[in-house]
Amino acid sequence: MPDPIPAGAGLTLAGAAPDGDAAAIAAARAAASAAGDLAAVAAGPDGLTSPATVHAVAGDLAALALALPLLCRRLSAWVSDEYSAGRLGTGTAARTPAAFAGPAWFHLEAAAGAAAQLGTALSAAAEAAGQLRRPGRDGAR
Repeated sequence: MPDPIPAGAGLTLAGAAPDGDAAAIAAARAAASAAGDLAAVAAGPDGLTSPATVHAVAGDLAALALALPLLCRRLSAWVSDEYSAGRLGTGTAARTPAAFAGPAWFHLEAAAGAAAQLGTALSAAAEAAGQLRRPGRDGAR
């Protein structure tokens, strides 16, 4: 997976904590990889065979999505705080940090709202799917 902000294209931070930053990037990449793996498994011929699977997967995805608003808001707060403290620069002399920090903050806040809606929808889907059964099996009526 490419770096989230290619060199020269976005914000930079002098004196970043490489260990914490590396751990955050690794965790985000693992989550993205797991989501891709889940999508591939679900699309396969043996991926979804039971309503209970839909219930479980939707419930777990709801838990993930409901954690995203806090994460997105932490990211947006970091951008805001670092920008306000004058600790951000850009990879190009033609654009100021404001050209990137403002949109980054805005889109992270928008993502937080969208993630909250996603989590709510997935939670409702999981609850409804939990009532589904296969005809003739699992106590279906």
